[in-house]
Amino acid sequence: MAVLICSIIKWFKILHLATRKKLKRQRWVLYLQQFQYKLTYIRGKDNPADSLSRLPVDSAANIDAIDTEDFAYSVANGAMPVALASREVEHASESDATLKLVRQAVVTGDWSSLRGTKYKTLKDEFWIIGQVVMRGSRIVMPESLWKRTVELAHEGHQGIVRTKSRLREKVWWPKIDKQVEDYVRSCHPCQIVGGSKPKPEPIRSTKLPESPWKDISVDLLEITSESHLLVVVDYYSRWVEAILLRKTDAQHVIKSLEAIFRTHGLPETIRSDNGPPFASRDFEAFLKSLGIIHKKGVPYWPQSNGGVERCNETLLKIVRISRIEGKDWKKALEDFLFHYRVTPHIVTGTTPAELLMGRKLREKLPRVEVNESRVTETERKKLLKERDARVKLRQKEYADKRGPRLQH
Repeated sequence: MAVLICSIIKWFKILHLATRKKLKRQRWVLYLQQFQYKLTYIRGKDNPADSLSRLPVDSAANIDAIDTEDFAYSVANGAMPVALASREVEHASESDATLKLVRQAVVTGDWSSLRGTKYKTLKDEFWIIGQVVMRGSRIVMPESLWKRTVELAHEGHQGIVRTKSRLREKVWWPKIDKQVEDYVRSCHPCQIVGGSKPKPEPIRSTKLPESPWKDISVDLLEITSESHLLVVVDYYSRWVEAILLRKTDAQHVIKSLEAIFRTHGLPETIRSDNGPPFASRDFEAFLKSLGIIHKKGVPYWPQSNGGVERCNETLLKIVRISRIEGKDWKKALEDFLFHYRVTPHIVTGTTPAELLMGRKLREKLPRVEVNESRVTETERKKLLKERDARVKLRQKEYADKRGPRLQH
């Protein structure tokens, strides 16, 4: 019996060591994915195993002293997308061969030199400001800046649709959509944290509120065992607020909501799940004192508070990506929230900042101010409601085809 027990213990030790080695290899594979490298065979006599004690003497004199901190800073600084200034776009446009032909064609009206290109089919939409070619209110980017522009639009690791939406508002070039799709699909952090999702329940769309910050949704998102985010979403503008909490009791939630309300004002209704802080008497008393109606979601069914739950998935993705890239997840989250607020929403077609604040926020991507046709506030809200209802219906029909159907 003792021999059998010793054999089992020995077998478990071997299995434990094998599992640790396997996990170690998997961690190395994930770590190496951020590099572009080439494997080269080096003979043993030219590749000493212990380089610190067996490094050839004649090569030691050729090694320059490198300031590790400065080197790391320069690498990180070079990897960060730099904002595009209008003068830089104009300089690149001036030297771009294709845009030279486009400028000549716009001035002379002769498009024969651009036969067979997409520029000719859109010739009535082009005009020139300095050396920059415009298509309506969008800048036609020179080829040398295409990749950098996509990098700026994908900063914050938004998905394909939102990256396209952010670009379409300000810039254009041939096959821009295809380049965005290829770039986002090849983004390693996005692919690592992405995963398959179960089929969703049938969608029950919510009606668009009458005005900004009238109906909001709130939820708690666990980041670590000691860190949570209080996430607040405005149903009208899709504006997102996220506040870091060390404790998730009702008093800390109330204190954070008070700070948000001092900035944006009091909503009429607030929707939440039946989590402990939101179901407490203190929270109910807090909302009652402010005249806010509390709408509770269905227990154990996150889809009943779908607006904020979908936002939670995106925020959690950004945190996971920042950890994979070795960045400060708090700063990465703040950067994402800014990019999210200045990107046209897929449903409304307008940026959350513009719907909530009534103005467009300046960002890294270049933008030319063009006088647009003005519509009344009533007409704008009517168009927004129609678009919101149309897009939600299309999303519902698409999602319900893939998921289970309602039983009548």
